[in-house]
Formats: sequence, C-alpha cells, structure tokens
Amino acid sequence: MTTYQPNENEMLIEVVQRMVLKAEESREVVFAEFNGVNLKARFGKDKNTEMLRILENYKIELSRRRRKCFAFSKEESHISRIEMIKEDLYYEVSTLMIELHKLDFLDLKTVILWLERLQEVSAYEEVILPVSEILHSFRKNGYFPNENPKNESYKKDEEAYARWVIGQALGDLEYCGKIHQIIRLFTTAWKTKFDYV
Repeated sequence: MTTYQPNENEMLIEVVQRMVLKAEESREVVFAEFNGVNLKARFGKDKNTEMLRILENYKIELSRRRRKCFAFSKEESHISRIEMIKEDLYYEVSTLMIELHKLDFLDLKTVILWLERLQEVSAYEEVILPVSEILHSFRKNGYFPNENPKNESYKKDEEAYARWVIGQALGDLEYCGKIHQIIRLFTTAWKTKFDYV
C-alpha cells in the first residue's frame, strides 16, 4: 500500500493521473485524499479505465454528501451546495481531460460535442481549464485556433465548416482561457446543416 499526498494546487485530474502512474510504477494500490474524499488507484488496469473509475467513485461520494447537506440549516446548506457545484464542475473537467486523450479527432461530431461540454463547464468563473494541454492535443491532431477557410463557401462543406467552428472555440480558449457561449450557435448551426441534431 502506497499513499500519494496531493499538494494544494493540484486539480482532481492531476491527482488521479499521478495516483494511477504511481500504482503502475510501484505495483501497489495507491491511496490519496482529495477534498476529504478517499481515493484508491489499482495497478494492472487500463490507465484510462482506472482514472474514470476513480472519478466515478469520487462523484458517488459527492452525491452522498449532497444528500447529507440537506440536513443542515439553510445557510450551511447553501454554502455546502456551492461547494458541491464546484466539485461537480471540476469532476466534469477531469472527465473531459481523460476523454480528450481518447478523442477520435477524425469524427467531427464527437469533437464538436466534446467542445460543447467544455464550453458549458468553462462558463463558470471558478473553473480554470488546462488550456495549454487542450490546445496541444488539438494542434497535434491538425486543429488550430481561429482557423479560417479560404473562401466563403466553407459553410457548404461539412469538414471546412466544422474546422471553422472548432477554430473559433480554440481561439477563445487561447485568448481568454474560456469558450464564449456564442460557440453554441455555431455548433448548433453545423449540427442542423449536416443532420446531426
């Protein structure tokens, strides 16, 4: 049995990734505590599957706490709910980052749907996204911020239009670390035009 001690600046996804790596290296079960929740990483499992399992167990514990918070006074319950919402947001960011490493960048619909989920989470001021990691993954797969088509007929071509939409989202991320909500208009228009609704 090994224990991993997260530092106060680590995000949930970073803790989970390091736990799984440590479990594989040491060939032992690794335990850690994150925001008062006990986490356990097993070795000998697929890394992505194990990270998702840990995140799912974390979410289950948050749900259990959420039910418990309704027993508090109104003021205490309000504070607890705010904390739970923050935890849910960081859980979603962590899940998205694991999914990013398995994302099929050739499937335009999957990429667009992933960006929509990221936009939803990034709308919250408290959420800090790992922008450089996201941009690196997209660039590595041929997508670039503010990608502009060569001519105005791009909206007639499924891939060119999708690349433009993805480029707009990545441009927002690069510029301010968030994806502006207007991206939803672009993604909806793309999905509607090419029958993905």
